[in-house]
Amino acid sequence: MPPDRPQVQRHCRRCPGGPLRSQCIHTKAGQSFLAMIPNNSNVPGLLRLEGHEEHELAIPGSAFGMPTPLSFVIDPQLMGHSHSEQIGTVPQPSQGLELGDNSYNSTPIGLLNNGERIGQGSSSPSKSSTRDDRARPTTYNPLYGLVEGVKRGSMDWNVLRPKPLHPAETDSRKAASRFSRGMEDIVHPNAARQFVHYASSRLRREAKDDTKELVKQFQATINALMNAPRKDALEMGRVLESSCQELAQKEEEVRRQDDEIREKDALLAKYKGMLGIEK
Repeated sequence: MPPDRPQVQRHCRRCPGGPLRSQCIHTKAGQSFLAMIPNNSNVPGLLRLEGHEEHELAIPGSAFGMPTPLSFVIDPQLMGHSHSEQIGTVPQPSQGLELGDNSYNSTPIGLLNNGERIGQGSSSPSKSSTRDDRARPTTYNPLYGLVEGVKRGSMDWNVLRPKPLHPAETDSRKAASRFSRGMEDIVHPNAARQFVHYASSRLRREAKDDTKELVKQFQATINALMNAPRKDALEMGRVLESSCQELAQKEEEVRRQDDEIREKDALLAKYKGMLGIEK
């Protein structure tokens, strides 16, 4: 039998740059090979450049060739950099590429441009310092004060205000609209039925009467809050209605007195005629 010929490594004709089929995404072996490499590693994009004679450098000791402007050869993590920056990333001849080198994988993405490293991590210190310099309300430094009337059980409870209070609204129309907007987060203003509430089985078993009383008080409080915008209007309506009733009574009394005056005038004129007294 003739001796077995050594298997020649073939290149993929579908991928730009012609990577090895054993490292290509169009073959099962290549997919298995790429699946073994972490996603955050820069090695897959560099391995696709190996084995292609058209992109090898003539630098002795260089581990990979200089890439040409190919659009789909580089790993997606390196697609954000321009080709002019890629040319400046050729390592020194004394440096080699090792798959197991964690120092290369842990290096942040950044390229040398005129002797300076540029990348996405350059602006992070300034952002973090700006975020840390912001003043936040604390118990020792309540910038916007405390929420009044908060209690935990029967004891006062300090709740910091996260933002300053709005100034008091003097316009009644704006105040009513603001109250309506705030009440929508507490109750449904257009609800036609009673509110839905829940109490645990233990609470209903151990404090059944107190639970009913609590529900009644809550319902009364919500009704008072809902009727608060109309309370003044209802009061003014009642005052106006009583005033109208009093006015009608006064008008009726004046009309009755006018009738009495006319009757007395007629009687007086009759007596003057009988006695011959001129006007």
